[in-house]
Amino acid sequence: MRNLASLWTLLLMLTIALVAPTRGRHEHPVPVWTPPPPPRRHATARRFTVPPPRSSEVLPEPVTDTFPEPELLDPEEHSPVRPYVTELERLRQAREEEGHCPACGAAVPAPDPSAPPAYGDGLDDVRAELSPLVRQWLSQREQANAVGVVR
Repeated sequence: MRNLASLWTLLLMLTIALVAPTRGRHEHPVPVWTPPPPPRRHATARRFTVPPPRSSEVLPEPVTDTFPEPELLDPEEHSPVRPYVTELERLRQAREEEGHCPACGAAVPAPDPSAPPAYGDGLDDVRAELSPLVRQWLSQREQANAVGVVR
């Protein structure tokens, strides 16, 4: 059965190859449809004019209100960076200045001013060990600059 199908396929291909009309390799097919020629342009360009306003049409009155002087505006509320400050923003700023957490509102203890800041990046203990050495180096450098070491 398989051989019979392949024979029929071979026969069909040979029939198409022999019967189908052949064109020359360099022959160009003739287009069936040709586009129409472009329209001719007129010598003068079209001019569009705005019709005059109708007498029944009423135009709005121009705005003649004066704006307040910039000096009279509150600079805290009207700044180029923040055009307005809402009451909620004022409350948030006041609570943050009092030492409350901006996210949850809980009271955050103020850090000891004499203690070095804790960055929480895992290097705080290294900074604590290095700080006396850094202070010593800075003092030696200041003494050297004061004396004026000649090289």
